[in-house]
Amino acid sequence: MKKKPLISLLLCLLCLAAASCGNGQGGAVTTDNGDAEMTTEITTAPDAPSLPPYIDIDVSEDATVRNGQYANDNYGKEATIEIKGTNDDYGRKAYLKFSLKDIEYKDPLTVTLELASCSGQTVEKKITLVVRATDAESWTESTITYANRPRSIKKLASIQMYAKQTCSVDVTEYVKEALAEGKTEIAFMLDGESSDGLKLGFNSKESSASPPRLRFAYTDMSKYYGRAVDLPTSKRYGDGNDPFEWADKLVNEYFESYEKVQYPAPNMTNDPAEYTASLQARDDVNSDYKTYKVRTMDTLKGYADTAAVLDKYGGNTAMKLTATGFFHTEKVGERWYLVTPEGNAYFDTAMANVTGSNASTGAKNAFAKKYGDTTVWAEKTMELLKENGFYSMGGWSKYDQLNAGSEKINYSEIIYFMSTYGEAYKLTADSAGHDTFINNNTIPVFDPDFVTVSRRLAKSAAEDLADDPNFIGYMSDNELPCDKKMLDNYLTLDWSNLYNSFSYATAWVWLEKATGKTEPTLADVTDELRDQFREFVYDRYFKVVSEALEEYDPNHMYLGCRFMKEANLSEGIFRAAGRYCDAISINYYLDLDPDNKLIDQWASAAGKPFIITEVYTKGEDSGLPNTAGAGKVVKTQKDRGIFYQNFMLKMLESKYCVGVHWFKYRDNDPQNKNAEASNTDANKGIVGVDYEPYTDLLDKMKEINDQVYGLIEHFDKR
Repeated sequence: MKKKPLISLLLCLLCLAAASCGNGQGGAVTTDNGDAEMTTEITTAPDAPSLPPYIDIDVSEDATVRNGQYANDNYGKEATIEIKGTNDDYGRKAYLKFSLKDIEYKDPLTVTLELASCSGQTVEKKITLVVRATDAESWTESTITYANRPRSIKKLASIQMYAKQTCSVDVTEYVKEALAEGKTEIAFMLDGESSDGLKLGFNSKESSASPPRLRFAYTDMSKYYGRAVDLPTSKRYGDGNDPFEWADKLVNEYFESYEKVQYPAPNMTNDPAEYTASLQARDDVNSDYKTYKVRTMDTLKGYADTAAVLDKYGGNTAMKLTATGFFHTEKVGERWYLVTPEGNAYFDTAMANVTGSNASTGAKNAFAKKYGDTTVWAEKTMELLKENGFYSMGGWSKYDQLNAGSEKINYSEIIYFMSTYGEAYKLTADSAGHDTFINNNTIPVFDPDFVTVSRRLAKSAAEDLADDPNFIGYMSDNELPCDKKMLDNYLTLDWSNLYNSFSYATAWVWLEKATGKTEPTLADVTDELRDQFREFVYDRYFKVVSEALEEYDPNHMYLGCRFMKEANLSEGIFRAAGRYCDAISINYYLDLDPDNKLIDQWASAAGKPFIITEVYTKGEDSGLPNTAGAGKVVKTQKDRGIFYQNFMLKMLESKYCVGVHWFKYRDNDPQNKNAEASNTDANKGIVGVDYEPYTDLLDKMKEINDQVYGLIEHFDKR
């Protein structure tokens, strides 16, 4: 059992409400040599001096049980516990057990069950969590299964919450009854609603951080917030800085320098007469097909094929701009361009995830049969890409292998600034396609140490990349969190957790400045402030990363952090990116293609060009299940090619798009048991798991890739 003195209290605020959110990870952090020891001031609760303000009890045993064919399997040693409200093989329930033996104070004001969600099928839709009382004596985490599980005694609460956030569920009455009856153990069953059918995962006892816990509060915790708390500090974490003094500095600098600029937008219009082709697509394998009107090379009005003369980087020699020896951006009239090291206009048609990695026996055999070794694979893959108009590679590509010979191909690289920092302090959890941050899904961007780590990472990357003319630029991280209620998430962090100190302090100081109040509360938070705070968070992120890259590699561009979904809809986040990025990387899965108003919003908010760094569709004729990943499902490889042409035409017409990266080179391998959840079984590639090309797809890709510069000229004359 952990007892926590009033290090001055987190606004456990939400401890009082059944569905409030406020994450915590435990108490003081120490090491054997004492380097990370907290310095804290112990105070007493003002209205109950003889009692601790609260006591936390971590779960003693926990496990998930699964329905159907898994009904006799035990999952008691997993790092997560999961719920999913279905009655098939995928249904899941979770069981938690807590010891009450060491509870000295038997009459708490409130008792809350604290859970930290680390994963979920969606972060955009609320998922129902049902908490039930159950028997504590008939099971252990090492023996419980769905078949022998104890049943529910009574329903305690039903709340709706988002994945990747924390929640506090009021279980006061149930726990106080157990204490009055002299019970030494209690247990809970967590369940979902069958109408949801959505999975929700929480950190378990075996997780590195934030296990389930019961919080016994003996005082009114809601009065403790903002500067009313004494935050833990450490010489090792945060370099001894006082969190509120550090926050004052950051917030004042931001507000003093802030300027909101509205840039001209392209005001795009498309000729509806060109949208005469049809494409059937659906959001996923469980949804219905919709028919979309699209355009292709065949439906364009007044265009004749134009053969461009290319430089060795794939740039258009007929469009001369400034030669600097490295890739950069230039704006000519209303259109943005990338520019090759030789000074020619360039559009970055790229293939992402170009790798010959083989995780299964079947894939290894196919690779050996077709190529024999990595050198031959690299040569043949370079040839395949350039033959089909791809002169560049996107993220997660083996550029060192493809560029080992005399012929080269352009590439961009991802450096994981925030994810590396978060992992170093065990603040992240794996999720589909990107990292989740375990403390309310907040990114610790305000930490002083993030600056130090970013500079080290930039220096290391520049040692390999700074002098390479084929290197286009740096992308940082991938699809970082950008929840609409990011401000709420920061304000309700567990301040007693050392690793939340700077995030918590900075959010409250920012709220003071934004509202003009010396003691603001959660009631002062509005949607307008939420949008403004997200801009502030990302302004800090881009400032730290861009300054680190500029210090060690002024030759190359900074391409942003691969926005997705919520970020793509936020003007404020794009404004922040525009201040620091040379071009803005976007992973696009919102619809078949971005509508004109959204493109105008990106342009007017950022004033910078953008690159689509992920886009794809999945074909049913591949024979793969296609359940993984965010791209739409179409019927054939030819349909995938039609999708690509329609998407590329919109991007070329926009004048602000300077590149499109198809995700990805090779299909997911269903036999790869170590694949992360978004890349398990889908037809995303231009080649199959067996490395055989999808010719119907590639024919359509080549048809438009070879005409990129002619199409740019065509659209500019309209």
